[in-house]
Amino acid sequence: MQITNDMLPVYKPVPERNYFCGQCGRGYTRNENLLRHQRLECGQSPTYFCDLCDKRFFRRYELTKHKRLKHHV
Repeated sequence: MQITNDMLPVYKPVPERNYFCGQCGRGYTRNENLLRHQRLECGQSPTYFCDLCDKRFFRRYELTKHKRLKHHV
């Protein structure tokens, strides 16, 4: 079997993080993501906790994804 260019992995450039939170320094590629972070996350305690380890999350889907990938639940 011969390897062709369409079989090789495609590398996408990592977007530059041009928007930074003045409170915690976290960087974002889009301004709307920074604004959401400032409104919902920065300075707040995570709402969702993994009952299988010490990880904490701000969004329920992040907890669900974590459990599925790390704990196979």
